[in-house]
Amino acid sequence: MNSVESILSTVRQGQLASLLPSLALCKRDKGLKAIPLIEPKPHRSVGLLWLRDAHRRAAAQAFGRVTEQVLQDRRGV
Repeated sequence: MNSVESILSTVRQGQLASLLPSLALCKRDKGLKAIPLIEPKPHRSVGLLWLRDAHRRAAAQAFGRVTEQVLQDRRGV
């Protein structure tokens, strides 16, 4: 599936399980339970890709700032 919403809907309706990053739940779905993986602890990086030296509209710049802040808040940085 290519969207988190589709995965969550399928898990919810089919009483299934899925491996997703903790950010996928975003504390919005009280019907699902996140179970952290302990060993081995998964690791991944999240980032934004921009074209080098390209003009960015104000909305894109604001999106980048908001995204960075949300990720920092969730990481406890």
